[in-house]
Amino acid sequence: MSRRCVAIAARACADEKYASHSNSGNVRGPDGFAPAQPLTSGVNTAANEFDATFLSDGATIVFSRAKDFAKDRADAFWATARDGRYDVGTRLPATVNSDEHDTHVAMLDWSRPGRFSVSTRRVGADGLDLYLVDYTLAAD
Repeated sequence: MSRRCVAIAARACADEKYASHSNSGNVRGPDGFAPAQPLTSGVNTAANEFDATFLSDGATIVFSRAKDFAKDRADAFWATARDGRYDVGTRLPATVNSDEHDTHVAMLDWSRPGRFSVSTRRVGADGLDLYLVDYTLAAD
């Protein structure tokens, strides 16, 4: 089994993650959506996972996690499905996350594969700003 890793370079509520997909065997409702299904395995923890987006390989997700919104900082993580099951996730490096403020994964940049955005507050900023993150998926 090959392990996927993410090399990231940044440029200057107990919510659960759910996936709703048509080939799950679930019948879609009249609105066109099947019932939400939790992502498999360890990615859903006792903490709050939110703001998830799939990367270009269709198996790796980036998302934000905070243990307690009232007390803890939100950080960005990534996790990859292996044999159809997600691991608990790995915190993205300090080049993406802020060590002092929340970091929220925003979305993929559909105009440029290999890039997503985050919202965080950097040193000297007055508030949250948007940042672009270029990434490379590599087998190891």
